[in-house]
Amino acid sequence: MGIYRTHLIVDKKDSLTISKLKLARIKLILKEEPSSCFWDVDGGTIITHYSSPKKPVVSNLSAIPMMELLIEAESEETAENLLSLIHGGILLAYPEPSNTLNFVHLIEYKENDNKLYNEQPFFSYLKKN
Repeated sequence: MGIYRTHLIVDKKDSLTISKLKLARIKLILKEEPSSCFWDVDGGTIITHYSSPKKPVVSNLSAIPMMELLIEAESEETAENLLSLIHGGILLAYPEPSNTLNFVHLIEYKENDNKLYNEQPFFSYLKKN
């Protein structure tokens, strides 16, 4: 079993839905997104902070960091297939040109790599829909 980074950022509402999903031989994991650029505020407001991911300035005290979706699967191919299904759902729900240009991709998840997402250009790989 491997854990794979999807680069998809999920808000609080969607993370509650994802946490209820049960899939055979696949586990969906939600971890705090590593760039500190994406924040959720009670009431569904989303704050995106791009200026300095190393030192985020969040003016709203009720802001919580969004989550990154990770996939634990038997193989990278299985995780890629699930990510393709997720991406298809994103395109159906949000048929915008930007969602077709910036296709999401998998890499093996390594906790040590999280610090890279605090630097340019790595945090731009993360995608919030």
